[in-house]
Amino acid sequence: MVSSKTQASWQITSRSGTVSSAWARQWLQHITSTIGKQEGSWTSKYCAPAWSRSPHVNKVDTAINSTLQIVTGCLKPTPASYMPVLAGITPASLRRDAVTLSLARKAQMYDWHILHKATITLAPLGRLKSRHPYNKSAQEMLQSIPEDLSRDAWLAATWRQTWEMAGPSHIQQYIRDPGGVKEEDLLRHLWTLLNPLRTGVGLFKSSLKKWGLSDRAACECGKPEQTAEHIINGCPLYNPPSAAGLFDLGPKTRAWLHGTELAN
Repeated sequence: MVSSKTQASWQITSRSGTVSSAWARQWLQHITSTIGKQEGSWTSKYCAPAWSRSPHVNKVDTAINSTLQIVTGCLKPTPASYMPVLAGITPASLRRDAVTLSLARKAQMYDWHILHKATITLAPLGRLKSRHPYNKSAQEMLQSIPEDLSRDAWLAATWRQTWEMAGPSHIQQYIRDPGGVKEEDLLRHLWTLLNPLRTGVGLFKSSLKKWGLSDRAACECGKPEQTAEHIINGCPLYNPPSAAGLFDLGPKTRAWLHGTELAN
């Protein structure tokens, strides 16, 4: 069990190192397949029903989040819930639950399945509270999720519900469906310019001063603070089309990204 988690974490970290050194767009397809874009090659879900409730699962999630920072061009202070949305990849925790649901349904249906008895039998009493066995989680999912609801439909609905329950945020007013963000064909330097503006977390002058990396927070246009909000809504020097345009990526926004002198 531990070796499976370690292997998944190692493969994600090693592949992300390859991408970060090359900064080539085509390599992002390789690393995205590792963390979830291609269902069949998602390394970090291997044997997930056995270890997904372990207290050590955060080691895998840490590697996944680091990789998502590379995929999206976001900085480390960016809220972790933003990055799967911008990358178009369902959160790892929900994917692991989806794998558990598929296994539980299959084990319940076929009496020849090795986990059939464990799936339909109540978990034994006396276990430590810190333990979360497979059969307990499987039974809870089988009881709470309608049989006619497919795994993919449940996954999409649960992600949408989780996104809505996370509370109001800067990008939620533009992204209603977390799985509806289109996969973009932007060059790497445009991608890393766009997403910090979307999230509000980037190498803006006010942030650099806050982090002790610069002595000045003023924008080149003369305003006392350069923030993402200032650049989007009030900067006469950079002046992107609109905040909504950063998410719709229409012709005007694409032209602005190619022509702006803003460096992030």
